[in-house]
Amino acid sequence: MGTNFVIDFEEFKQDVLPSLPNGATKFGRLALHQKRWLFEKSAKAFTKIIKPAEMSEIEPAETVVDLINSVNLPNGYKAATFCYDPEETDSTHLKVDAALYAEGQAPEDGAPVWSSCRLYMEFKKGSTAADPFDDRLGWNTKSHDEARSQLITYAWNVFLYQHRVAFFSLLITGDCFRAMRWDRSGVVVSRKVNYVEDP
Repeated sequence: MGTNFVIDFEEFKQDVLPSLPNGATKFGRLALHQKRWLFEKSAKAFTKIIKPAEMSEIEPAETVVDLINSVNLPNGYKAATFCYDPEETDSTHLKVDAALYAEGQAPEDGAPVWSSCRLYMEFKKGSTAADPFDDRLGWNTKSHDEARSQLITYAWNVFLYQHRVAFFSLLITGDCFRAMRWDRSGVVVSRKVNYVEDP
């Protein structure tokens, strides 16, 4: 997994996310009152997590997970946070910040279950210093390398526990996020999007 490509988020949505059958939209049709409710809930949640740099990574993770679980995703998908313990059967003792699970598979004991994780979410405080894909000249630092290694190790663990061709993850750094699609050759990463300015 040594290759990564960074593309615009719109290109990621159009060309990397799988298409849905029969012209279905990715999020279904929402009534105006549902859109307004979702926008207001998102805005409130996102302003809640914009805090000083010393904020822990679990605070925004819990806020985003609460928001995801309040939306009632299709097929009963639920998110969970993992701030305390790794999975008991995992010899690597890896612990991602949050993950998305199919109905009835979300763990409740605070430890990730790699064999049923559908999408993982990693949260980093700050912005550029914690962004492993911000490779502007002079910005590739030890913290970038460590964060990138961490994400690669999580991806490796998903492939270790699941027979998958590819899967998706999210990296949230401060007030921005990146979407990622992993396969065994590397990762396609979206350019960062400011979710506070564009919820």
